[in-house]
Amino acid sequence: MVGVGGEPLFPQLPVVWGVPWSRNPNFTGRSGELDALRDRFTGGSATAVVLPQALHGLGGVGKTQLVVEYAYRHALDYDLVWWISAEQPALVVAALAALAARVDVAVPGEAQESADAVVQLLRRRDRVARWLVIADNASAPSDLAGLLTAAGGGGHVLITSRDPAWTQIARTVEVDVLSRAEAVVLLHARAPRLTVSEANQIAELLGDLPLALEQAGAWLASSGMSAVDYADAVEHRTREILAEGTPVGYPVPVAATWTIAIDGLDDPVAVMLLRLWAFLGPEPIPTDLIGPAAVPVLPPELAALAGAPLARGRVIRRITRLGMVRLVEQSVVMHRLVQTVLRDHTPTTDRDDIRRTVHAVLAAASPVEPADPASWARYAQLYPHALATNLVDSDDQDARTVVTRLVTYLLSAGDYPNSHALAQHTYQRQQHTLGEDHPSTITAAAHLAVTLWALGDYAGARTMHEDVLARRRRIRGEDHPHTI
Repeated sequence: MVGVGGEPLFPQLPVVWGVPWSRNPNFTGRSGELDALRDRFTGGSATAVVLPQALHGLGGVGKTQLVVEYAYRHALDYDLVWWISAEQPALVVAALAALAARVDVAVPGEAQESADAVVQLLRRRDRVARWLVIADNASAPSDLAGLLTAAGGGGHVLITSRDPAWTQIARTVEVDVLSRAEAVVLLHARAPRLTVSEANQIAELLGDLPLALEQAGAWLASSGMSAVDYADAVEHRTREILAEGTPVGYPVPVAATWTIAIDGLDDPVAVMLLRLWAFLGPEPIPTDLIGPAAVPVLPPELAALAGAPLARGRVIRRITRLGMVRLVEQSVVMHRLVQTVLRDHTPTTDRDDIRRTVHAVLAAASPVEPADPASWARYAQLYPHALATNLVDSDDQDARTVVTRLVTYLLSAGDYPNSHALAQHTYQRQQHTLGEDHPSTITAAAHLAVTLWALGDYAGARTMHEDVLARRRRIRGEDHPHTI
């Protein structure tokens, strides 16, 4: 079976393969970018010293799909291909630690040491001579936990980011929208009934942006709407969105496309679920967040869904058919562009309630023993959403408990820098909102002291521990369990 570009969809894969995306059968164009990437990596020689390559561009321009296609197209040129969701430093460490476990160099219970070990393995290139690590959706430039220093020769690092500042430490490639001809081919692949004229008109309205074209094609293929009605609706929604304000950096036609889809969804429960997902982070969202544990904290409509796996599956399947989320194993991925549009589209009177519900759902999904390695996989799923939803700023006691557990998880897993950063933010926030002597503030200070000790700041840890002890003696008394 081949895709639009004639490449086999299911090539043979290397022994160590960690790409969570399936190959896109509708991938179109980008031959120039793909060829340039390969030339830059090889330099005409298998031993050439090369810089990491960083693709940057607008959200939705197709950076991730481009690197997925590169990985599949050149799978047999590597012995190891691994994927990192690189938005947060903790996710980089966790992904490298997972790779360390895969190649048998992990240090049990020590995420950072495991990450360091696998970076050293990649740098030596004795056991693995040819490797590719993809760091997707990286934020500000960094060394990616030391990974960049391991690149060169047969070891390649490929980065996607919206930040063009990666040019400081990597060779950057700006990814632009598709050409009009490629945009038309992509629309035809998704919605074959379109005429060339109709496809041209829709591509013009959507600014040739790949993500928007994918969604538009899916909508036209499944909704029965005519191309003329679709174009009219996009223009109408565009005027409406412009009147309300356009998300910074996001093309208006994309926003119009997604609001049309949600307005046409005659299923209030599906709309509620989409909006809840929109208020989470852009990392994979476990579908079982809306499960039995969340029933007590959900509105009645979603609570009924959470208690019925088959009904939940039907709603998720309906949503995925809209092209607004993608299923990745037992998680859904909603592009940050879609999330922004849906958050802005949510009635202002509902937004605070949804944020509170999201925090409550994260709390319900939080295992009670964060130091237990059996719970770490779950906390790795929850952590990026806790950050994205500003859980640390919540005034709810259950939310504070989750943040404390996240600090303990990161510390127990060996990720000391991120544990310290979260503990420090938590302590500063609770100092400001609750005061120095509130029990939650004192608990946060105790956790911060532990993270300082883990980082080797023994003097700072001792000073903070003594302060915590003094305040507990004064407030709780000598015989209180916390004081003891």
